[in-house]
This record gives sequence, C-alpha cells and structure tokens, in this order.
Amino acid sequence: MRLTAIVTALAALSLDLVAAAADADVFSSQHLYDWGWYGLFPYTTFKSYAKGGIPRVNFLSWDERCTNGYYLYTPKGRAVPKDQAGPRIMDGKGNLVWSGVEDFGQAADLQVQEYKGKKYLTFWKDTEGISMGWGRGIHYMLDENYQVYKTFRPVGEGMMSDLHEFHITREGTVLLTAYAPLTWDLRPIGGPKEGWIMDSWFQEIDIETGELLFEWRASENVPLEDTVRYFAGRDDGLTPERGFDYFHINSMDKDKSGNYIVSGRHTHSIHAVSPEGQLLWTLGGKGNQFEDLSGGKAIDFAYQHHIRIDDNDVITMFDNAKAERAGPALKYDFSRGLVIQLDQENRTAKLLHEVYDPANRKYADSQGSAQLWDGGKSMLVDYGFFPSFTEFDTETSEVLCDMRFGPSLMFPIGSVNSYRASKGNWVGKPLKRPNSLYNPAEGVLYVSWNGDTETDMWVLQGADHSTADSGPWTDLKEISKDGRFEVGFDIDASMPPWLRVAAVNKDGETLYHSQKLSREYGNVPLPDVLGDVLHALRWIYTLVVTGLGLYAWDSTRRWRATLARVAGKMWQVVKPKLRRLFFWWMPRGVRLPTWMRGGLWKAKGKPHEMQPLYDADEEQRI
Repeated sequence: MRLTAIVTALAALSLDLVAAAADADVFSSQHLYDWGWYGLFPYTTFKSYAKGGIPRVNFLSWDERCTNGYYLYTPKGRAVPKDQAGPRIMDGKGNLVWSGVEDFGQAADLQVQEYKGKKYLTFWKDTEGISMGWGRGIHYMLDENYQVYKTFRPVGEGMMSDLHEFHITREGTVLLTAYAPLTWDLRPIGGPKEGWIMDSWFQEIDIETGELLFEWRASENVPLEDTVRYFAGRDDGLTPERGFDYFHINSMDKDKSGNYIVSGRHTHSIHAVSPEGQLLWTLGGKGNQFEDLSGGKAIDFAYQHHIRIDDNDVITMFDNAKAERAGPALKYDFSRGLVIQLDQENRTAKLLHEVYDPANRKYADSQGSAQLWDGGKSMLVDYGFFPSFTEFDTETSEVLCDMRFGPSLMFPIGSVNSYRASKGNWVGKPLKRPNSLYNPAEGVLYVSWNGDTETDMWVLQGADHSTADSGPWTDLKEISKDGRFEVGFDIDASMPPWLRVAAVNKDGETLYHSQKLSREYGNVPLPDVLGDVLHALRWIYTLVVTGLGLYAWDSTRRWRATLARVAGKMWQVVKPKLRRLFFWWMPRGVRLPTWMRGGLWKAKGKPHEMQPLYDADEEQRI
C-alpha cells in the first residue's frame, strides 16, 4: 500500500514536471497544486518588495491569446493570510504588475473603468466587514499614478457602500449598491408578521459633484413573493441585522435609452427600470415577461451575477445555477457564462452563446462574473466562490487559459476566493521610485517597481565616491524586464563603490532610478531582534509549561529522568540558535559566555554515565 502511494505521487510529480515544461513561462501543475502540495493559498514573495506578493497562479491551460490584457482580481478568504488579501493586477503569464495589499488591504471588484476619457482603477475596500452576503465599505477610484482620485459611499446618513457593484456609465455617473434593513410582514413566505427584510438599494451618483441623481429600492418594486429562496438560513428576519435578503441586488447597468437594468439574485430575475422609476419589464424568475426563442435556455438562469447590456441589447451574465442558501432544485449542475440577445420591444430572448468547460465543470455557490473581451472574441469567467477563473473562446467555448489561485480541495468550502475577476488594458505610472535590495553577502542586487507597466529594460549603473551625488553614472549591465516583476543583478568586487538601477522604457528613455546603494554595505535591514525574541519566548514558555505539567502529572522517578534527558537534548539543539539570535553581532571565533557553554538542564544519572566523551569547550568554539 505504501509503495503504491509513493509510485502514484512520483507519477503525479513527473506529470507536473512535463506540464510545466510545456511552457516554461507559466507555472503549471496538473495534480500536486490541487492536492495542496504548494499550500492552501500558494503565493510568491519578492526580495525587493517584501510588502506585497502574488498568488502562485496555476495554469491548467494556457494560450498566447490570453496575453492581450491584464487580469485583475482580489484574493480573500479564511485561508488567505491577512498580509496577502487585497487587489492585484497580473499579466497573462501570472506575473505581478501591481499589488494594493500594503495600501488598501482586503478589497473586492477590481476593474479598469473609463471616466472623461481617462482610465481609472476602481474597487471596493472593506471597512466594516462582510456579513450575510453583503458588505459595508468604501469605493475607490485610483488614477494612473495609483493616487486616490475620489472615494464614494451612498448618499444618506449612516449608509456605506456594498461590495457588489460600482459601475461607471457613459454619462459620467456611477451606479452603486447598498443594503438597509426594513420592517416587513414576512407571513407570505412563512416568517413572522413583524419581521425584517434586508432591502436592496442602488443609487446613481454624479462623479464630479457627488450629487444623488436616482435611487431605487427593491421593496418598492418587486414583491416579496417573487423570491425563489426558502425562508431558511441565518437571515431569519427576526432582527435588523438578520433581515431576510429576498432580492439580493448584485449588478446594474444602463441601456442605450437610459433605462436601468437591475439583477436580483434571489429572484432569478433581471428588471428594466425607467429614469422615472417605472418597472418596464422582467426577464426570468416568477415574473418573466419574455418569450424564449432558445427552448428555455435564455431565461433558465439562476442565482446570476454580473449582468451587462450593450447598445445592441445583448446581455451578458454569470449564471451560478447554484446558491449557498436553501432553495428549489435547479436545472443545471454547473455554472456558465451567458450571452443573450434581447428584443425589448417584442419581448423575446435568444441565447447566443454559453461558455463552460465540460472537462472541468465548476459549480460556484456564490459570487462570480462573466466579461466579454477582445471585441467579444473571448469571455473571461470568474467562479467567485472558487479560486479560479477561465478565459474562453466565446464562439466555440474552447478553453484558452484556465487559471487557479488556490487548490481545488478548497472549492467546497470557499476559503480562497475572489468576488469577481476582470480583464483590462492599463498603463501604470507609479510616483514612488523602484524598490531595490542588495545584500553584499549574497552578491545580488534585486529591483522591482510595483505598478509600473512601461519599463522595458533594467540598467545597472555605478559611480565613484566623487560622482555618486552629482554624476555621471556608468552603465554596467542590462536585463530585459520581459514581464517579470523582479530581476536580480550579480554584483562583484570590480564594480564601482556606489550602485543604482535605472528603469528604461522601449524608447530608451529613463523613467526613474532606484536609490543609490553602497556596494560594500548594501541596504539589508537589521534583524527583527525583538520579534525573534518574542517568538522564541513563546516557544520556550509552551515547552516549559508542557514539561512542568507532565512532570507534575507523573510521580515516578523514571519518567522524570526521561523528561530531564529530553529537555537536555532540546537545549543542545536550541543553544546554537540562541547564539545566532542574541549574539549575531559577535565575530566568528569568539567564545560564548560561560553560561551559554554550560548546561541549564542537569540530567540525573550514575557518575560514569555523566562523564563527557569529548571536550565540551572545544565543541562550542565558533
């Protein structure tokens, strides 16, 4: 049995290596990644930029067509370390472009959107947490320099932005979602008379002035009885905080006529609302008003997310076909991206495309998105609850790139996820200088520039003591960036005493320099002695308490002697580590203090058993 397991593991490893060798520029693991071999949330950190890493994205499939834009996503979840949760931009090969973890922390719905002819990064920042499927936070707009252009929250006392939507319209306005409790008679669905609902709102706000232009509430337009959910779950309607979420708004858009298109997840429906607030039509759900020209496949979506409509009345959406809350049985056992042609005047709907991977069907409980890209040639589908997104050929449903930022063993519990993933073209010009790190003991100078998209070449430069401040600097080496977030230069003693790295664009123009560094001393930070001491003390405290507990519990001399001998062995192992921790500043060859060379633990034994076999002082010389 054991031999079989070993052979199986080796076979899986060999297959992984073959898959990874198929394209050396992307990481690909067909088995071990999904088994958790690389961790529950695998990620890569950098030498020069220690405050932000990137998930180690696993490409199960990869195609050159995936490199025509950047991927934007926001990893979060219980298995995601706090210092790794936040907005990320990566290229089509999984290389980090920008990490907003240091400045913003946990976020959702990172997108590239356009306002007045300029592109901005937009996202939701968690400030008061996510509960019952909705959140309270603030929306951000960042310019190309990653500076905050504006922040948004709904208009109204005590209102906070919900994470689900922040959509900029062609009129220079923004649509955003919010949730608010409201007293309601829940008897029609089996609840109390004096109950509560969690009402779904959306507002349209003028970006320039912050003026509220329009507001809509589900409670005033969609009957409670239209909900498809069972009256079950934590939102039992007994208190304002646990108001029953019967509609669950998660996305909005505006059509060419200026009508609002609104998605209700828990009613399986999409609604059109006029600028005057009149409900014009309903697609899907119990109140469907459209004839399905595709045999039911255009209106049988369920628990959908991320609806968009274009000027030709083509709607796209992510059809979850599943929910984390109780409800009736559903038609599909997989999630998919949909493209549907509407005829608003004649009330007809026709399915144009559905994309999913038959070989790797995913059934996302919540969240998710579906975005047409490259003029509609491809569709990026994010599976929300699962740490996975896939780019498809829209016409054929062929998988172009299948990406995971967490193992599939995490799929059922959602401990690694991203509310949405999107694709966009972005030019980043950070104001901060490139980051660099040089440790003379290692002999490599590392450089990176968080958020930069324009550097084509890194140039190592050197200067003498007399020219380090005013120049000139001499070019020493060049390394092509080639999409990599960080590169390293080998440093040797023949180089000038001062070093720096220049970021150069494809036109040969120098964009910025890293800080100048001494070739002799570098800039490696001093050890975090206090942190190391506290960490060591915690371990020592745990071991001492455990040992004393066992010592007090067992009254026999034999076990006490055994514990003493074990403690003595542990001390022999810990001693050199403590030497490095507390006496790292001492040159090699200097003897440790007497108490460090002695033993704090004295195991009891017969005289001949306690005789040393060699000179302890000689053994402890450094």
